[in-house]
Amino acid sequence: MNKKLVYSFVVVAILGLGVVGYASAEQMPFHERFAQRFNLNSEEVDTFMQEDRDQMQEQKLDRIVEAGKITEEQKSLMLEKKEQMREEHEGLKDLEPEERRERMQELGQEMEEWAEENGIDLRFMRGKAFAKGFHDGLRMGERCK
Repeated sequence: MNKKLVYSFVVVAILGLGVVGYASAEQMPFHERFAQRFNLNSEEVDTFMQEDRDQMQEQKLDRIVEAGKITEEQKSLMLEKKEQMREEHEGLKDLEPEERRERMQELGQEMEEWAEENGIDLRFMRGKAFAKGFHDGLRMGERCK
């Protein structure tokens, strides 16, 4: 009977560790899981992925310029603003949730004012469309006027 109790405990412990290991792996960012899986440097993978996204964004913006939806100058302004916003978002990580929320609202208002001053339709800079370089800067189903 003692052996059954020990075996039961070992099985429960192994299953528990497996669940904890799985849960912690799921919480890691993709680039870290990828780096870990293929024994690569996580920072190098992150840098590569960011450079690839930046290149895709620039290509998408080039197509938007060619389509006459924005000017070359607006494209440059958008790329500069994207970099500025990336730096701003890095600083948000250390803020408390309420402070972060307030700062995000301020940044959103600043972005709207900046876009209006520069004659840029915010649809070209919103959310994943701009951040990931998809859909020529438009959300799914949106059309540029």
